Amino acid sequence: MMASLPLSNNLIEDSAFDVMGVSSDLLAEAFALGEDDMFINGTGVSCPKGILQDIDEADGPAKVVSGSASALTADGLIELRYALPAQYERNAKWYMANSTAKAIRQLKEATTNAYLWPISAQVGGLGAVREELLGFPVVKDEFVPAIAANSYPIIFGDLMGYMIVDRVGFSLQRLSELYAETNITLLLARKRVGGQVVEPWRIKVQKVSE
Repeated sequence: MMASLPLSNNLIEDSAFDVMGVSSDLLAEAFALGEDDMFINGTGVSCPKGILQDIDEADGPAKVVSGSASALTADGLIELRYALPAQYERNAKWYMANSTAKAIRQLKEATTNAYLWPISAQVGGLGAVREELLGFPVVKDEFVPAIAANSYPIIFGDLMGYMIVDRVGFSLQRLSELYAETNITLLLARKRVGGQVVEPWRIKVQKVSE
């Protein structure tokens, strides 16, 4: 990954705060977001191979269908939870976008219309509601696909099954001469990183499908 940020020398000289430090933080944040996206959705071509790339193949996680062509269902979530071998439950978590968590929160029992995933603490209706689903923590990640036909909106399992390798860590160069005639200093950020599922049995994914 590479990214550049041009800054005018006037801005660097006249700023009342550490503009170089803030710029470095913004570039690092952009890289972190890019990594997050690729670790989930990357094709493996000039980027990490994401968790959702080789589903149901030898090197990828197995899918569990939701039981509906266009939505999630309680039965589908239970099937996904119990598809994970018991020995990998200790570090298991749910990974989904905020909109997916909301859709699950809105699942209701057919006769009583009660929410299947409680929205208030059971003791007195007070206190914080723990972000747990079927006993496992929920992690929100907006790079996990949204609910749609044939999409994969939920990853469940122990992500120790996904290996990340940093070949060259985040580095930042300050190039003062490249655009000297235009009064510009260029910040050039660079990082080399790879990733791939190496233990697919630790991870399962939900597919929106019957």
